[in-house]
Amino acid sequence: MLRTFFYSMVLLLPPLIGAAMAEDKKEDKPVRPQVSYGTVVKVDADKHSVTLKVRSRDNKEQEKTVELKEGVKLIGPDGKEDKEAHFLKELHAGDHVLVTEKEGKVVEVRDLPARPRGSFGTVVKVDAASHTITFKVRGRDGKEEEKTVTIKEGVKLIGEDGKEDKEAHFLKELKPGELIQVTEREGKVVEVRDLPERPNLKYAGAAVKVDADKHTITLKVKGKDGKEEEKTVEIKEGVKVFGKDGKEGKLADIAAGTQVMVFEKEGKLDSVRVAPSYPRMIFGAVVKVDADKHTITLKVRGRDNKEEEKTVAIKEGVKLIGEDGKEDKEGHFLKELKPGENILVTEREGKVVEIRDFPERRRPNKPADKPADKPSDKKTDK
Repeated sequence: MLRTFFYSMVLLLPPLIGAAMAEDKKEDKPVRPQVSYGTVVKVDADKHSVTLKVRSRDNKEQEKTVELKEGVKLIGPDGKEDKEAHFLKELHAGDHVLVTEKEGKVVEVRDLPARPRGSFGTVVKVDAASHTITFKVRGRDGKEEEKTVTIKEGVKLIGEDGKEDKEAHFLKELKPGELIQVTEREGKVVEVRDLPERPNLKYAGAAVKVDADKHTITLKVKGKDGKEEEKTVEIKEGVKVFGKDGKEGKLADIAAGTQVMVFEKEGKLDSVRVAPSYPRMIFGAVVKVDADKHTITLKVRGRDNKEEEKTVAIKEGVKLIGEDGKEDKEGHFLKELKPGENILVTEREGKVVEIRDFPERRRPNKPADKPADKPSDKKTDK
C-alpha cells in the first residue's frame, strides 16, 4: 500500500512542478502600461480630479475623470515632476495631457507643452507706430484673408539672414509683398520670421555653347509655343555657378550638352546650376545575346506602349549583376544570359552603367509538379 502511494506521488510531481513553474512565469511577465491622450475639460482641485475628453477604440469622443490619488506621478510641461497643488493650478481647460495606467490604476499624468502653430503669409502693411504687421494668409477653406499681429514684448524677430533682430530694425526692413512665418503658442505670437525670397527658375535646357571669356552660356530651351530656341545668358559678377554635385564651381567647367538651370531673384540673375543627372531604368526581355560583339538585344515597351527592340552594348566599366545579385564578369554574364530572361538596364547621361539579370519569378498559385505515380506494392483485391 505504501509502495503504491509512493509511486503515485512520483508520477504526480512533474505535472505539479510544471504547473507551479508556469504560474511563476505568468506572474513574472511584465505588465505593459496603457497610455491615453486627452484634452482637459475640467479641473477640480477639491476632489483632486481632472475630467478629460478622450477618443474610444471606436473613435468616438467621451469624457473620462481621472483621480490624482497618492503616488500618482505628475509631470509639468517643462518635463519635471510637480506637486499636485501646483500641477492642478497650472492645468487649464483645453490643455493636452497624457495619462499612463498600469494594472487599471493611474500611475502618471503628464501635462504636454502646447504645440507651436505656424502660419505663412505675405505682408500687406507694416505699422511701426502701433507695432503691428498685417499679412495675407489662406484659411482652412482655401480662401485668402487678412490677419494683423501685434509685436509685443518678448516676441522673437528673425531677419532674412536668420539672425535675431530688434523690433525697430525689423519693422523698418520689412516690406509689403515679403513672405513671413508667424509662430503662435497657446494663442500668443512668440516668433515672426522674415523669410528670404526664393530664387525663381528662369531657363532650363541643354548647354549649347559656353564662352568663359565673354562670361556667357547659350542654352537650348523651349519657348512659350513649345518650340525649341536658343537663349544666351550673361553671367555677371556675383552670380554663382554650381556643379551637379551642388558645390560652387566655374562657368568653364560646364560642358556642351549638360542640362543647366538658370535662376533669378528680385528680377536679377541669381545663380546657374548644373542639373543633377538621374538614372534611367529600362526593363525588358532578352531577345538575342552576341558574345562576340558584346551586345544584348532586348524587347522593351516604348512611350507609346508599343513593343520595340533595343540593342545595348556592354562597354568597359559597365557593371554586370547576375541572378544571385553578385557582380559578374562579362564572359560569364553573357554566357549565362538566355533569350526570354528579364534584365534591367540602368543608363546615366545616356550611357549604360549597369545591367542586372533578374531571377525567374515564381508563381505562388502555380501547383508544384507532382511526381509520377509509382506502382503500389500492395496487392489489390480483385
